[in-house]
Amino acid sequence: MYLLLSDKDKIILDTVQELEMGGFQLDKYKIYNLSPIDPSELINDGQIRDMVCHILRGDQMSKNELIEKVITNIDVPKSKVSKVITKMKKEKVIYDIEDWNYLGERIIGMDK
Repeated sequence: MYLLLSDKDKIILDTVQELEMGGFQLDKYKIYNLSPIDPSELINDGQIRDMVCHILRGDQMSKNELIEKVITNIDVPKSKVSKVITKMKKEKVIYDIEDWNYLGERIIGMDK
């Protein structure tokens, strides 16, 4: 499935053939590939993201410290929290600060 998104239109297409045959001016759209996800994954990721934002808002700490704080508040595995933190870094919601703690770990921060 594909989503074509412009300021005026939101179009969902099932196949590439529909995309090619539709006569769309693709330079006027942002095109997204849609794939199904497990609803429980969405809820867990959302909870982890909310907790990371709550903990980091106006604070800075290492990734390991952040993971420990998140898992004490939410019952999720460390690996899941780590993956969500990595996704949030790629999305630039949180970022590495050019600083290290006393153990040599990079510090993570977030805008207020």
